[in-house]
Amino acid sequence: MENLDLNKIKKQHGTGLGNLWKLYPKSKLYKGGRWPLILALVLNIGFAFSKTNIVIHLAEIANIATSIYPSLLGFLLGGYTIFIGFGNKDLLLKTTKYVEGEEISFFQALSMLFGLSILLHALTLICAIFIKLSLTINLNVSLETALLLFSVVNYIATFLILFMLFYSLCVIKDVVVNIFGFSQLYHQVLFIERVKKESDHQQGAND
Repeated sequence: MENLDLNKIKKQHGTGLGNLWKLYPKSKLYKGGRWPLILALVLNIGFAFSKTNIVIHLAEIANIATSIYPSLLGFLLGGYTIFIGFGNKDLLLKTTKYVEGEEISFFQALSMLFGLSILLHALTLICAIFIKLSLTINLNVSLETALLLFSVVNYIATFLILFMLFYSLCVIKDVVVNIFGFSQLYHQVLFIERVKKESDHQQGAND
């Protein structure tokens, strides 16, 4: 049985971006960043050996992000709103139990994952828009300086936007898995409720 520690409860129910970062398990963040990091490095190395200028690759990546991420953000915001507004009290009570090995409940974990995913997608979209606008700037510098400076900056920007792109997309997979877990729990509650009603109805008919 869980102890009613008011100070602990207050700490675990803080609001704001700072508390979202503080409460979300860092192990999951680091684990989730492994494959996006590898993919971003591999592609960046591939771009370095490509005959196409890195600026072309960077512009294409920014175009991909700005074309698909507004729709993804709309989907995530809609899903988050539906989840938060869910009205089945019996089911929500079941989701307030702490996740094994963590100091947050399943409800908090799913809510934080939704919030983190929305923030990552928004940040990726902002960076992509910034990159697209930056590529239109024509600075008055010498050719040698431009080739050296801009080449380094473009490769760093390409790596960062690729990492954010892959990371935010991988988080969607975690959101889907957690929503599936939530739907399974919901189905379990409804199934038990239906069986109990049928059992009571059968018992009443026999009496």
